[in-house]
Amino acid sequence: MTDSQAGGRDWSASRAIALLDQPWTLPILRQAFQGVKCFDAFREALELIPEVLIEGLDTMVRAGLLSRVDCCREAVKYDLTEAGRELNLLVGALEQWGEAHLPWPYGSKAVRRSRASGDLVHVGYVGEDGREVSLGEMRGRRTGE
Repeated sequence: MTDSQAGGRDWSASRAIALLDQPWTLPILRQAFQGVKCFDAFREALELIPEVLIEGLDTMVRAGLLSRVDCCREAVKYDLTEAGRELNLLVGALEQWGEAHLPWPYGSKAVRRSRASGDLVHVGYVGEDGREVSLGEMRGRRTGE
């Protein structure tokens, strides 16, 4: 994807899309969100050849989404960083949009629940006062405009 296609490097969404645009990024994140940490567990769940998985994990470590921890001689563990955990919100928004506009005909939808209460939750904009802001009320602007 070129800068002109994505809106330019100065647009933060463009930089995020460039990072997530790799074919292995979202599958690795999905596994990490589900608690997978060990290289062998990623390899087994994703059925990727080791070289591709290593490239993907290393890229995500360099980008600050995962941290690499050498556990012992042969074991390597990958933990989500704060930046990586924050992507759960973005992935949830993509899932929510996909379920609404590109539904899968052969399976159940993913649901998001609060760990504390078990209540269903959804992704949305929230104002500083804690009130959800509808899309009709939303206005985006670049700073300095």
